Amino acid sequence: MEEQSSTAERREPKPYHHRFSAKIIKMALELHGHATLGCRKIVRVLEVFAKQVALSIPHHTTVRQWIIRHGCHSLQTPLNHADDWICIGDLTISVGKLKCLAVLGVQWCNLEAKSDLTLPHKDVELLGLYPTEKSTGNFIEEALEDSAKRIGGHFLATVIDQGSDIKKGANHEWLRPRLNRTH
Repeated sequence: MEEQSSTAERREPKPYHHRFSAKIIKMALELHGHATLGCRKIVRVLEVFAKQVALSIPHHTTVRQWIIRHGCHSLQTPLNHADDWICIGDLTISVGKLKCLAVLGVQWCNLEAKSDLTLPHKDVELLGLYPTEKSTGNFIEEALEDSAKRIGGHFLATVIDQGSDIKKGANHEWLRPRLNRTH
């Protein structure tokens, strides 16, 4: 699938230790974030463009690595401290011994500006990703507290499912004064 680079592609600036140009990486990340495409579909879209302009195409696992690196960068990037953040928390299905709590955030001011309430990747921020072998109310509470620190300390609301552990963790004292909880 990964072909030889064309002369035009070799002239494109490439990030240090990367085979593909910054433009290809950016296009793949935008297809993931804006068009909400998976790694294999991103490669198929890039193949369509490659036929027209003689570009080499990354393997879907390369695209997945770019997405993971972008996610790590997102977790380290400071966020706007505001009082209108809405938290969306959910636990993944167990993969082996591990579960993972994903905490996403969206600002109310951004939702108000939308004509509908669908949330593509580009509209939410990753506030925290917390792997664990045992999900307890205390684990959930600590993860939500840690996530809240990234946005200034409190959520306007949280959106959670009906799992007993996540409900217990989201029901602690520090959340109650401001919390609007939605299941």
